[in-house]
Formats: sequence, structure tokens, C-alpha cells
Amino acid sequence: MNMITANVFNRVFFIKADRYGTAFSIEVDGREYLVSAKHLFESPENVKMIKLMHDNKWLDVEVQLVGACRGEVDIAVFVVGIGLTPREYVVPATSAGATLGQDVYFVGFPYKMWANLGAIMANRPVPFIKKGTLSSAFDFSKDVRHIYVDAINN
Repeated sequence: MNMITANVFNRVFFIKADRYGTAFSIEVDGREYLVSAKHLFESPENVKMIKLMHDNKWLDVEVQLVGACRGEVDIAVFVVGIGLTPREYVVPATSAGATLGQDVYFVGFPYKMWANLGAIMANRPVPFIKKGTLSSAFDFSKDVRHIYVDAINN
């Protein structure tokens, strides 16, 4: 059975930078990072603070840019100054085990929308979940590796 687990769900954040959007946390080698879309930031290299929605308020979180992809790749990665996600919610930073045709999910806040489940989600906004299929079209022949997902998403 495929589903979004608490390990993933508790790592997704509604953020406010220069634009509103989604970010997720992940640990690599014991450090926690916040990953988001580069287009949410006018100048990612100048970002020192990102706002995260919690309990219907914006909380300031100090960040430091680790890297922002160039060209068409829309990724910015920040190291965070506080623990955003409890350590028991482990999600390995790997695509190992991915298989063609498997279900994959988009988890986020399209159009600044979310659900409010109150204390059930520790007063955090609840993201939307959309499902797609991991396509058989992989492209690892270039500098940037592409993995295609077949889905309709906002």
C-alpha cells in the first residue's frame, strides 16, 4: 500500500520568502537542510531568514544558503539554525529502490492553500497531496539528471 508517512508529512513546510511556496527538510551527514524552489527567492544568496507557517503565524527561521542550481533547475538548499523535524522522522536522501511505474507524490501548498487540522498536526498547516507515476523516461545522459513523473499537478 502506498501512502505518505509521518516521516514525509512532518518535513513539509508552507514558507514565505519573496514568494509563498513549499519547502521540505532533510538530513544529510547529521545536518538538517531546507530544500525549496529557487524561484521563490529573488536572490537566494542574500536570504538569511525564511518564514514558516505554524499555529496561523509566521515564524522566522534563520538559514544560510548552501547552494542554488543554475539554469533551468529550480532548487535552492539552505542549512537551518534550528531543528525543524524530530530526528525520529527519518527519510533517507536517496532514490534507491525507485522503480519504473511506481506511485509518487507531490506534497505542498498550491495557491497558498492548506487544510487546518489543529492539534492533530501540531498546529501546522496540512499540505495537499497529489499522486503521479514514475515514468519510464529517465535521462541521465546530461550534467543534470532528469526523472520524469506523469501527473497533473498545480
